[in-house]
Amino acid sequence: MAWPDSVLLTFTDIGKIIYIGLLKMLVGLVVLFSLLQGITHIGSVVQLKALGGKTIAIYMLTSTLAICLGLGAALMMPTWPPLTSLPDSSHLTLISQDSASGGAISTKLLDMALANPFHALANGNLLAIVVFALLLGISLLLTLPKQHAVFQVIDGINQGLTKLVSGIVKFAPVAVFSIIFQYSTQGNGALFGELAQFALLVFVLTAIHGGITLPLLAKIFTGRKILPMMKAISAPMAMAFTTSSSSATLPLSLQVAQEDLGVSQTTSSMVLPLGSIMNMDGTALFEGVAAIFLAQLYGIDLGTSA
Repeated sequence: MAWPDSVLLTFTDIGKIIYIGLLKMLVGLVVLFSLLQGITHIGSVVQLKALGGKTIAIYMLTSTLAICLGLGAALMMPTWPPLTSLPDSSHLTLISQDSASGGAISTKLLDMALANPFHALANGNLLAIVVFALLLGISLLLTLPKQHAVFQVIDGINQGLTKLVSGIVKFAPVAVFSIIFQYSTQGNGALFGELAQFALLVFVLTAIHGGITLPLLAKIFTGRKILPMMKAISAPMAMAFTTSSSSATLPLSLQVAQEDLGVSQTTSSMVLPLGSIMNMDGTALFEGVAAIFLAQLYGIDLGTSA
């Protein structure tokens, strides 16, 4: 007996709501304790001062290049046909020039960033969570010895959250099926082909960034030959590809950096753990392409014009 479409839509709604709801429930805590763990693993404020500036600058550079690559390629691609029409104009809120001015935006960002951390966790204000984690992490480094129990508690909570998220992610195929089923019933049936184009674009751009852009930057800043360096990091790259996890790849990355690339333990133990949390070039590239893709699916113009 065939299931009515209304029943199938109800089941798919439940699957999508549960999966997305569980992730929303945890995202604030994951960001908070991941950042705290990364900062406290640096070891000391002296190391933070010595290497922090250069590390952050490199991370900002690579992330910016990844974002520019993703946005540029997505904007140059043929426009994906929209699945739905634009919302009714009566529901749109016009933003005045005054409210969009630099001063208003800065004030809004400060209000968001300096919110109560418990309120931020309850409302999913990730900007405030990140700011609080940075301030608290630096304060803990300044006041507590390296082997203090607080750091062990942070590590334990973070490991528990990671395990919980890993369990939730196992249900991703159900949620993906639910979302795609809903779109395919509400759209024009062309979503699967568009998703394939989207996935191929992200894969190609990620390969370009990881196989060309980053090795060239390493060549410029370190003078190392590209082929031997790529051979040395092939094992961590394979681990990252199969696990899709920076944290799971971190131990192998530390070993390769210290033993095969000759990076000091002090430098690698600071830069790599911090990078596994905050230097998500692939995520930055993916989100840039996804923003254009989703906007075009909903008929929203995100062109380069003002």
